[in-house]
Amino acid sequence: MGHRRAVPFALLLALCGFAGVTVGEPVARAHGPQGWRPPPPVVMPAVSVSLQSAHGHALPTVHHRGQTFVAGDRGDRYEIRVTNNSSDRIEVVVSVDGRDAVSGKLGDFTTQRGYVLEPFGTVVIDGFRTSLQQVAAFRFSSVEDSFTGRLGTPQHAGVIGVAVFKEQPRRVARPHAVAPASKSQPKSQPKSKKADRAAPGGATQAPSTPGRTGSRSGWSPPRDEAANELGTEFGEQRSSAVREVSFTRANARRPDFTTQLFYDSARGLAARGVPIEIEPVIVHRPHPGPDAWPGASERERFAQPPPGWRPR
Repeated sequence: MGHRRAVPFALLLALCGFAGVTVGEPVARAHGPQGWRPPPPVVMPAVSVSLQSAHGHALPTVHHRGQTFVAGDRGDRYEIRVTNNSSDRIEVVVSVDGRDAVSGKLGDFTTQRGYVLEPFGTVVIDGFRTSLQQVAAFRFSSVEDSFTGRLGTPQHAGVIGVAVFKEQPRRVARPHAVAPASKSQPKSQPKSKKADRAAPGGATQAPSTPGRTGSRSGWSPPRDEAANELGTEFGEQRSSAVREVSFTRANARRPDFTTQLFYDSARGLAARGVPIEIEPVIVHRPHPGPDAWPGASERERFAQPPPGWRPR
């Protein structure tokens, strides 16, 4: 019998791995049971859209029959939070109650400007834009007092639409070459101005090129069971500075992704059969009294038993 040279342990593990064997597990399990197929990859939507309170807390939300519903309370201020889930710079055109969030006109993503988000960036849209420095706050109201209701389009109350456009790839000049200024942008899609604002996490917020997100796109709240109870008021002026930036859509007429979100009061959603539950909230008054908050005793802060009451 000839002499057998020992194979180093590290090399042996490498050979096993190359052969498709998982160390410490039966060989059969490395390939899965007969007929097994790997699950399909999880596809992340282009953007995530949610409604949050003025304090940044997510509002009660439920996914029902392929749609997303949010419960609000009349008089409360809210904000729209949009997160870019891609590694591309995008433009999002947002409409509220069929009205463009930038211009206030009927939503139409082919003619309205949007907000520009950097890769994986997040932006919070807190009102109908009235200038590069201010917005009119989003507040839940009755349909009659809503912005869209006062403009004669109450039928669109209760729906928020978002259209996403990818940016046209930027041309990279060859080394030691200077591209003529006239060729910096395609003639068929002239460069347009957008506005953006620094947002938490390094994102930017910006009105940009045309988009359609309102009634003309066919987006409207489901009204087969009951009429919407809530709309969005053109609220008080709030500071919300932005700046204009340049953005050229890869496709000027067709968005790469669209989504919509419906909102109403809890009672209005229940009338549609939406199974949403609202947790009770203690209302905090700014100045309840000289000694009530903070530092007040439990007796002063909460209800006390009536005179003569005895526990059973």
